[in-house]
Amino acid sequence: MNRWFCKELFAKELRDIIRWTPVGMVIVGLLCWQSMPSINQNYGSLASSTMAMTSIGFAIVAIGLAWLQSLPDMRTDARSFLLQRPVSLIALFISKLVAGAVAYYIAILPPLMIMSFRLELLGPESYPTRWTDIVPSLLVTPIVFMLHPAAMWTAFRSARWVGTKILPLAFTACAVLIANTLITVLDESYVFAVFGLVLVIGYGVTIRAAWLAFSEETFMPTQSSSPVRSIGLIVASLAVVTTAAVFVIESQPRTTQRNLVTYSLAADETGELWELKNQYADGRQTVGEEMKIERRKASLEGRTTSEFESLPADWKAMRSVDLANLLRKSWMNSYDRMGQASSGNTSSGWVSLLRRDGRVWVYGWNGNLQSTMTPEGVFFPVGMKPKGRFGRVTLINNAFASAEVSVNLAQNPLLIDEDGVYQFNLEHRQIRKIIDTPVQRVGLSLPVESGADQVASLWVQNGDRLTHYRATSASDQPLDATTDRVIAATQSYPMPMLEAEKLAEFRIDPPKENSYWQLTPIGSSRAIVTELLGPFRYRVNIRDAESREDVASGIVSLTPSSNSHRFSREMLPLPPGLVLVGVAIMRATSAPEVWDAQVAAIRSQPYFIVAFFVHSILSALLANLLCRTRDISRRGRIAWTALASLFGASMLLAIVAIHSKPVCETCDRCAKLRRVDRSDCEHCGAQWEPLPREGVEVIADWLPEQSPSSATLA
Repeated sequence: MNRWFCKELFAKELRDIIRWTPVGMVIVGLLCWQSMPSINQNYGSLASSTMAMTSIGFAIVAIGLAWLQSLPDMRTDARSFLLQRPVSLIALFISKLVAGAVAYYIAILPPLMIMSFRLELLGPESYPTRWTDIVPSLLVTPIVFMLHPAAMWTAFRSARWVGTKILPLAFTACAVLIANTLITVLDESYVFAVFGLVLVIGYGVTIRAAWLAFSEETFMPTQSSSPVRSIGLIVASLAVVTTAAVFVIESQPRTTQRNLVTYSLAADETGELWELKNQYADGRQTVGEEMKIERRKASLEGRTTSEFESLPADWKAMRSVDLANLLRKSWMNSYDRMGQASSGNTSSGWVSLLRRDGRVWVYGWNGNLQSTMTPEGVFFPVGMKPKGRFGRVTLINNAFASAEVSVNLAQNPLLIDEDGVYQFNLEHRQIRKIIDTPVQRVGLSLPVESGADQVASLWVQNGDRLTHYRATSASDQPLDATTDRVIAATQSYPMPMLEAEKLAEFRIDPPKENSYWQLTPIGSSRAIVTELLGPFRYRVNIRDAESREDVASGIVSLTPSSNSHRFSREMLPLPPGLVLVGVAIMRATSAPEVWDAQVAAIRSQPYFIVAFFVHSILSALLANLLCRTRDISRRGRIAWTALASLFGASMLLAIVAIHSKPVCETCDRCAKLRRVDRSDCEHCGAQWEPLPREGVEVIADWLPEQSPSSATLA
């Protein structure tokens, strides 16, 4: 007979629980139905929303099947019958686990297959869906199944309180949530290794702990000091206590008002850089006062030491332009959501734009496909085959109206692609290429002042070249100023069809693909390029057109905002050790000005430091006392006291969950409580009184040290 697996027992387990799989099918089926696209459904992210919704059903099925398999076997009669079979314990455990996995997939796969068939029928005419939208849900099925052995762990585990009995589920739930979060960005280079590590640790600890609980519950008292189970329960206690405490504190109303001071970088019309100080109260204007804005000159050699001064009456900050990156392909969703655009062809006045297979798919408010776009034109889905293909096409449907406010393009937005910039008009079924050059990033700025010559600006970056284009209206519709009363009130800009003319070209250092990069034009021949290096630190390059050298360059360090790196009340229940580790990591990795801001925050909030120390000391004292009530060894008390000082009050729950309170009776000699699982009293050394004899006992006066058979073998 196979020591690791028993086919007969597997068949018996599967027969016992397969009758419950229709219930699981109904649960998962209802959640799949709830996830189906509708008029009110955000179908652009259908795959991720379906994965989140169905994961709940998978968890219910996994936990339910495990308890249906395990709890009945914990009855004395059923367990005795099970253990009388000539099957090893490991074979019993693995057979249960494999039978649960088979029943789990029998319950969840049919609803997913039906949903994939339905999605394929709906798309693309009715909704932007494909059968591949259920692939992320399929990928999370083995992750969520981790809750099955976790539920077995809770069933086999001996605990007096239901809270500590089901505590292992918290550890496994943390691993499942982390893995499900990582799977959404699985295409990142470093994420796959972290994802695999989380799965290995989660499954390793859970299955090992479940096996120990199953095997040790069978023949002997549980060895509560098992390292694997202790790790799982410590992490679970940490997650449960910290989350509950933060939730309780966050739910309390805020009564104190905190003045907020922020700092920003701006340039004036001459190209001079200034650090602006903006003073608010809780993010709003102080009651009865004007919002205070002051300035001082920014230094390209680090932090400025000059004093702030009031803004001149004629102060005017130049607009900065954010250059948009090309949209990355999402591995999860079959359609990448690009944004919305206005259209007079629909009753709602707007349409949703999505990207797939090099085409832009235009859907109405009710999900019906309106048209598709390619570089060759706007095509309707019936009777016309789209031609051409886009690359990483991206929608630009907003632009800066001033240094602080942006507006939406109410009509004729832009599309940027790797080979140029396009503009489309859905009412006239028209798409035009207005800039024919390779593109990596594009920025748009609109005219501010009213006048005879109102033009917009387009900035195109490709490699080390930044090109400035002058954009004018290609029709009778003028380019309105963003200061127009209607535009300012609605924050909606009526963009006409444009034509672009090259004005100047700048040589720059190519930015990193995912870096935050901002451009501030000064006239038509100078530009300030700002790259964010970290909190409050910017690399600034000032370039003239056609020049390969910087006019000026350097690192600008701004003053940290008044609330930066400050402790908040939600941090009070955090483990003191984790706070200390976070501060140490910041000290080792952050820039000097960031660390200075942290030190200033610590000095301004000494009561938080006192609270962290009190939390640590009280937790250590209570942990030591709790260990004594559970008769834990001196070495164990030292370990738990150290853990409590680092991780706080959550370790008290871990001690209760891992170490059961010993059962005691009063000693007949010293009248103190003594443990019933020891042969002598730990206080006076007295032995247990022999049980009264009934006269039918046969008691030997002497027992041999070895039985005859063992003596012969020896």
